[in-house]
Amino acid sequence: MNCLQCTQKSCKQDAKDCNGNRVNIVDLYQSQPINDTYIRADDLVSSGKAGHLSRLEEIAQFCKAEHYKTIGIAYCYSMETLAEKTSDYLNSQGLGVRSYRCTINGIRECQINPSLGRSVNCNPLGQAQAINQENVDFVVEMGLCLGHDVLFHQHLKKPFTVFIVKDRVFDHDPKQFLLGEKDVAADFIDTLDPSLGMKTPEWLRERMKNPDDLVVIDLRSHEAYLANHIQGSINIPLKELPNKYKDHLLDKRKDVVCVCNGSVQSAYAIMFLYSKGYKNVHNLSGGFSRWEKEIP
Repeated sequence: MNCLQCTQKSCKQDAKDCNGNRVNIVDLYQSQPINDTYIRADDLVSSGKAGHLSRLEEIAQFCKAEHYKTIGIAYCYSMETLAEKTSDYLNSQGLGVRSYRCTINGIRECQINPSLGRSVNCNPLGQAQAINQENVDFVVEMGLCLGHDVLFHQHLKKPFTVFIVKDRVFDHDPKQFLLGEKDVAADFIDTLDPSLGMKTPEWLRERMKNPDDLVVIDLRSHEAYLANHIQGSINIPLKELPNKYKDHLLDKRKDVVCVCNGSVQSAYAIMFLYSKGYKNVHNLSGGFSRWEKEIP
C-alpha cells in the first residue's frame, strides 16, 4: 500500500476497505479492553476537548480515564528538569509517578561494546527492565535518542506514549524541519552577539535612560508581574506572546528586551520574535530575579 499516492482517499470518503482486512480488524476492536481504550481516547477529541488540552493535559486525562494509578517517566538525562516538571504536574493531578533516567545501572559504553569509550551512557534496556519489574501502569517517554528508543520500545512491556522526541537542532520539535525553520534558526544564531543575546541588569538600567526606541517585555505570569516588575515594562506571559506581540511591537527597529524569572523562557521569546522580523532582541541575563538583587 501507499496511501500518500492514493488520489481517491475512499477509505475516509466512502468507507472503502482498501486491503480486505476490515472484518478481522473490526473483530479485534470488539475485545473489551481494546474497545474501552478506544472509546476513552476518542472522548479526548470528540467531547469538545480537542484544541483545548495540551498534550500533557491529555496524558493526565487519559490516565485517569484508564484508571492508571502509577505513571513511569522514562527520560534522557539531558531532560532532567523537564522530567521533574512533568512529574510535578502529574502528581498535581493525583497520579503517582516513578522515574527512570537513561543512565540507570551506571553501565559504561565499553561494557556494551569494547570498541566504545568508558563514559556512562544511555541504557534503554535497563530503563525498560526496571519499569517492567515495577508496579507501573503507564509510561511517558521523554527524549530518548533515536535507536535507543527503538530498543526501549522493543523491550518495554507496558503501555506508553511519547511525550517529547529528541531533536537537538530544532529544540525537540522535529516538524520544524518540514516547515523550513532551520534557516531562520541558523541566521538567528549567526547574528547573535557573543553573549547569546544576554544583557546585564546594569546595561538595561542605562539603556532605559533613553526609552523612546526601547520595549521591555515581562514574560512572567500576570500575578508575578503585579507583585513586582521593572518600571515601564509590558506584561505578556510567554504563552500569550504569539497572539499579542503585534499589539505592542509595532516598530521592528526598536530594541526589545525580554524578561522572565531566570532568562530561560526569554531565550524562546527572542527566538520567536527574531523569526517574526525583530532583529534587535535581547535577553535580560538572570531575569527578574537578578534584576531585583542588583538594581536598587
